[in-house]
Amino acid sequence: MERDWTHKNMAIQIQQIVQIEDACGITFSPEMLAHLKVGIGEEVQVVMTENDLIIRKVLPTNYLDGDSDGLQDIVHEAKEMYK
Repeated sequence: MERDWTHKNMAIQIQQIVQIEDACGITFSPEMLAHLKVGIGEEVQVVMTENDLIIRKVLPTNYLDGDSDGLQDIVHEAKEMYK
């Protein structure tokens, strides 16, 4: 069941966690994907804090804000190696 709220500059949606094979997932509406400017098959960055998960578009030049230590190259190499 989806429930939506809007407060100031925030849109809040309640989404149900669903089973996807051996994992769990959350579905996103076309409006949410459009807001992030991502589509099916594209990567997003998920940041886990103490109480939140933040989902944002992966920028083409970096996986972490201000990546200057080569982490991007390491991530790409690992991704190619382990697909």
